[in-house]
Amino acid sequence: MNKYEEAWHKICDWVYDNPNLTPEKVDLMNEKVGVAIQELVDEVTSKKPIRIHKIKIELQYFEKSAAGLKPWELRLNDRDYKVGDILILREWDPKKKEFTGRILTRQITEMFKGLPYLPEDVVIMTIL
Repeated sequence: MNKYEEAWHKICDWVYDNPNLTPEKVDLMNEKVGVAIQELVDEVTSKKPIRIHKIKIELQYFEKSAAGLKPWELRLNDRDYKVGDILILREWDPKKKEFTGRILTRQITEMFKGLPYLPEDVVIMTIL
């Protein structure tokens, strides 16, 4: 879940946990919503635009990523990946040489490059 979704879920949870809203509670809710919106605005305006990368992922790796068993990608850094970028993982069937139509959306949360035994142009990305 990315920061935007987390903020939205916090707001929704707070509203649902408070079915008997009083004017004071509404004021507090507005304050919390304002803080959440400001955090989102700060996130968007304080960084370079988030880029979206559409990439192939083979069947067996797609399944593991979908199940949460593979929260990382090892890739050639030919796209200049950055923390915060979005990956659209498109399931690829190498036998049929076509996309299956299934996709996963993940955000890069960490990047590792320049590690011993890792080629200079390859990165390991933590994705959630």
